[in-house]
This record gives sequence, structure tokens and C-alpha cells, in this order.
Amino acid sequence: MKNISLIGIAIFCILLVSACGIDNTMYNAKKYFRLAQERPLNANGKPVAQSVADYTKTIQKCGVILTERKDSQDADDALFLMAKALYYKGNSAFQAKDQFDNLIKAFPYSPFVPEAYIYLAKVNREINRTKEAKALLEEFIRKPQYRDNHPQALLTLADFELKDKDFVRAQYWLEKIISEYPKTKEFAEAYFLFGKNYYLQKDYAKSLHEFKSLVAARRIGKDLKMDGNYYIALNLYYMKDYQNGYRVIRKLINNEYRTDKIAPARVLKARYLLALRDYKDADQEMDYIVRTYPRTAASAEAQYIKAQYQYYTQGLAVDAIASYNRVRSEFNASDFAAVSQIKATALTHIIKPSVVNVEQNLQQFTDYQFQAADYFVSPLELPDSALVRYDMVLKQPLQFRATLDSLQQKMQVIDRNLDSLRALKNTPGTSKGIDSMKVASDSTDLMVLHTTTEIDSLADEVDLADTLQTDVAEPAVNPDLEIAKIEAQKEQIQTRITSLENSLTLFQNELIPFCYFAKGSIYKNKLSNLSAVDSLYALMLRDYPDDKYTISLNQMRKGEAIRLIDKMRVKSETMLDTALGYAETMPDSMLIMLNELTEETAFGTGMKADFRLGWYYTFEAPDTLQAKEYFNRVLADPNSGDYGLTLRRFYDGKRFLFSNSPLFADSVTVIDSVRTDSLFIADSLAVADSLNVQDSTAVNSDDTSEIPPPEETPELDTLTGEQDPKDIIKQEELPTE
Repeated sequence: MKNISLIGIAIFCILLVSACGIDNTMYNAKKYFRLAQERPLNANGKPVAQSVADYTKTIQKCGVILTERKDSQDADDALFLMAKALYYKGNSAFQAKDQFDNLIKAFPYSPFVPEAYIYLAKVNREINRTKEAKALLEEFIRKPQYRDNHPQALLTLADFELKDKDFVRAQYWLEKIISEYPKTKEFAEAYFLFGKNYYLQKDYAKSLHEFKSLVAARRIGKDLKMDGNYYIALNLYYMKDYQNGYRVIRKLINNEYRTDKIAPARVLKARYLLALRDYKDADQEMDYIVRTYPRTAASAEAQYIKAQYQYYTQGLAVDAIASYNRVRSEFNASDFAAVSQIKATALTHIIKPSVVNVEQNLQQFTDYQFQAADYFVSPLELPDSALVRYDMVLKQPLQFRATLDSLQQKMQVIDRNLDSLRALKNTPGTSKGIDSMKVASDSTDLMVLHTTTEIDSLADEVDLADTLQTDVAEPAVNPDLEIAKIEAQKEQIQTRITSLENSLTLFQNELIPFCYFAKGSIYKNKLSNLSAVDSLYALMLRDYPDDKYTISLNQMRKGEAIRLIDKMRVKSETMLDTALGYAETMPDSMLIMLNELTEETAFGTGMKADFRLGWYYTFEAPDTLQAKEYFNRVLADPNSGDYGLTLRRFYDGKRFLFSNSPLFADSVTVIDSVRTDSLFIADSLAVADSLNVQDSTAVNSDDTSEIPPPEETPELDTLTGEQDPKDIIKQEELPTE
């Protein structure tokens, strides 16, 4: 009996020690978690290294409890604490999600389940499951058993909506907290987010009013009041009340103690200093931020502000490019990283020296100017500079025209000189050379201009005939060599004239209307100068009434959706539709209209017309020779698309991929007769109709010299069976618009 008692006491002691050990482990886990929570975040809003270490210790302690005493009364507490430690530690979102899920499933009646649902929604959002996160919270606030946690869920929902910029729904959830839960701790935070909601909507006056009310309230904590003061300063900055805003931000920096809050406050101070034109102090403040808070969102923003100051205020594009490029290296996830990269690219393009011969490289010149104009519009937000770039393009035709006029006058001089030389050549005694005569080279050595802006002066041009002088001592001049030399120079100038004429045509048909349209877009959308838009439209209506850009500018003026409509394209497509509509009732008219369209290459209607004509001469009025001509053009078109794919199912470019069809019997017979009778029939397979009749011409068989070689019989595939070729491609399988 005594032994039994001793054994019982021993077991009790063991259990007691074990329980104490578990309690001590749980105590330590909570202690490490509390220490990690109390430490301030770094400038990026992330836990510092020591906090991460404490979260790791918390996870380890909780793991011991769940392993050794998974059925203890502290198991749900340990599991919840572990899940929170994983969440706040960072980079463990999926593990945290699993633990919150396990808590809800394993301990459905645990007091930690309501908070677990809210944390689970936050984790879902972190892993880009936004819809699941919102749905989870909306379902949660409909459960009456979790009413005490509804304010926390509503606040989280409002925060989600603000991040998604759904301001109406965010305001709905916030008003619900303020009106239904005024005595909860979430009330003050809801009040704060209410003001932030107005700020994000850029309603700075209302936002300022809400934050001033928040700061003046009694039940608001110190930290939340400092956050409110930051937004007061932010609103005053965007309202351009720089003096009052600067006083608020200076006071806030003196009182702020949170590392993750001081850095953005200093960035705002730098913005104020720039706005107040205190450039020296602003530059020092930005350098201080980069030096004190390196590799943070604040240092990246400071670099961005510095780049803006360097370019827009100092005009130092090269320095600005360097600062823009440092934004991403400071903090890759910065909100300013993407726009900084774009601006650096834009400035690099703009400051790049454009050493280009416009006359010889017009495409390169216009591409450069149009790209620069686009960059000035966005992201640089300098629309006036964009207008200057378009004006530079618009001035170019005047320079081309002046150069062209000069070259044409020079060509007249050259023609007179050539006439003089040819006349001298035909003079008796000059066939082998021009003795005692010297041809002055001033009028014949015509150099090609190197720039489009150079205008030749013809004041000193002297006719060749006036420069001939008698000089017995000079050697003879060969007129043939002089003529060849001048003709070579004439050819060079003529090539240049042709190039200039082509460029002027391009300006007239495309570049000038486009520049007017682009300028109109800037005047309307960036400068709100509607009178300038109307003036441009009047100019385009006078000079380019049917141009697609004129039509589009008018649509822009009226606030309509802009569609670049080319009237020639519409006309071509309408004609094609009309022709196809005649297929059953007036096939002759269809053939005439389609043949007119085959010359069109710009809009694709010519290729479609070729396909339909080839189809007609293949299946409706069999003539393999004509069908091949049309089909080959379709196959040669790189943009034939579905038409080419359909065609290759029965024609490979040389032969049709079907045989034994009565549809082709007549064609083969006629071709054989050509070989037998040695006759050439220009269009033996054409189907004559009331609109297009072409008679075959018989050639005398005795006159073999006039007989062209016989046409080879089209090679037909050896597919077996009696399948009709029209069954291979059904009518409904034809490509459609």
C-alpha cells in the first residue's frame, strides 16, 4: 500500500513538473512575441532583424507545445500564436495561412477563431487572393456569434477597399463603424481612414477637415494623432499652403519617435523646402534621407524628388537621369521605381544628339521627333515642348521645297551647258577634240548638297558658252568626256530631286495631317485650349477635307470616340461588298468590279478580290489558267491569312490538289487541243458574258514562226475517287470578314 502511494506521488510530481514546463514554454513564447511587437519597424515598415529572431523563437516554443502536448488546453493558444508570429515575421504567408486554417478546423469553438478569420483574410490578400479575402470578411460580418469582432472585420474591409481605390465601398464600411460601434477601439481608426479616404480621392479640403477633427478629439491615442498631423501637412502641401504646412511638418518631426514614420515625414519636409524655394536646405535634407535611411522607400522617394528638382528647376537633364536611375537601386519596390525608369529613358532619348541628314533619312528624323514629342507629353508632362517638336516636322517641307527649287534651277543650267557642248561637238573640226579652246569648270563642277537646309545661290552661274576662251597653249578638251561627266552629275541631282519630291508627297499625304491631329490632341487634352483645336480643324478642313486625321480631329472636338477612318479604305471595302453581292444575280458585273479592285494593295481588298476571282474560275466557270493567275497573287501576299490557308487546301501554287472531276474535263480537252493543233488561244478558257467577251484568235498553222510554244497541261494530282472539288471546300468554310 505504501509502495502504491509512493508511485502515485511520483507520477503526480512528474505531471506537475511537466505542466510547469509547458506553462513556462508558453510564457516564454508570449514574451518573445510581445518583445517583437514592441520594437519599431524599420524605415520600410518591416520588422527589424532582432524582431525576426524573436518571432522565430516564438514559433519554436509553440512548436514544442504542439508536439509534446497537442491535446493540452493551451494547444489552440499556441497554434494561434505560432500563426501570428509567422504572419508578422514576413515571407511566411503560406505557412501562416495553413496554421490559421488548422486552428479554425481543429478548434472551432476556440476564442481565437474570430481573429483567425480576420488574419486569414489579410493573408489571402497578401498572396493575391483579393476576392477570397473580401468574401471571407463579408461572410464573417453576417455571423451574429462573432459580433464583438465585427468592427475589426469592417475596418479591415475598409482598408482593403482603399487599397483597391474603391472609395465608395470604403466609405460605406467606415460609416458603418462610426455609426454602429462608436465605443470600440476601431472607432478612432475608422475616423482616421475616413479622412484618408478623402485624401486618396484628392479631395484635400474635406480630408484636412476630417484630420483636424481627429487630432482635436480627446479619445484619440498619441500615435494616431501624429499620423493625423502627417496627413494634415500632406493636405496643406497639395493645397499649396506651404507656410502653414511647413510649420506642421517641422513640429511633427520633432515629436515623432517611430522610425518607419520619421523617414516619410522628412521626405515631405524636403518637398516643402523645394516649394518654398529653399533649394540649399532641400538638397541637404534629401542627402540626409538617402544617407540615414538607405535602401528604403523614403530614400528612393528622396532620389525621385531630387531628380525632379534637377530637371524641372535646374535644367540638368544628365544629372536628373542619374538620380532617376538611383531610385530603383535604392528600393526596387518603390512606388516611384517604374515612373523613374520611364523618365530616365525619355530624357536619354531627348538629350541624345540628333545628327541626321533629314533629306536622306527622313524616316529616322520623324521617328526621333515623334518619340520625343510623346515623351514630352507623357511622362515628362511638358506639352509645350511637344508642340515645338511637331512644329519642327511641319517646317521641314518648306526647307525641302526651297532646296528642290534650287536644284531644279541648277538642272536648267546643266541642260544649257549640255546643249552647248553637244553643239560644239557637232561643229566641223571638233569631232576629235576642241583645239585652242578651254571649257571653264566653274559651271560644270556641280556638287551635290549635303543638307536639306542649304539653298544654292545661282547668281554666279555662268553659261558654258560664255566661258569658252581661245588659248592655243591649252590642250584639247574631249567633248564626249565632258558630256559624260556632266550627265553623271545631272543623274545625281535628278535622283536627289526625285527623293525630295517623294518626301514632299509623304508630308502632304501623311505627316502634315498627323502633326496637326497630334497638336490638336495636346491642345484639347493637356492645355484645354479649345480655340486652338477649332483653328487647327478649320485649317485641316480647308487643306485635307477627306483625310482620316481631319475626321478624327472633328470626333475629338465633339467628344466622340476617335476612329481613324480612311475614306479610301471604306470606299474599297464597300465596292468589294457590292461586287460580292452580285455573285448570284449579275456575275458579269461582279467580275468587272473585282478586276478593278485587284490593283489595290493597301487595304487587303485586292487580295480578297483575287481570291474570289480565282474561286470563280475554279469552281463556277472552270478556267485553270486564269484561276492560277489570281491564286498565285493570293499566295504571294504575306498578309493573305485565312484566305491563303484555305487556298492551300486545294492549290499548292503549281497544281490543283484534286482530279477525276468532270468539272475540269473541258479545260484539259482544250489544253490538249492546243498541243495537237499548234494553236495559241489567248483566253480559251474564259467564260464570255454580256459584259466581258473576248474572242479566241486562230493562227495560221502553216506559219509556225508565229506560233508560241504550247501551254503545258496542268499537273493534276492522282487522288482517287470521283469527289467533286467543290465538296473539298464548302462555301461556308470560305474566309469571312
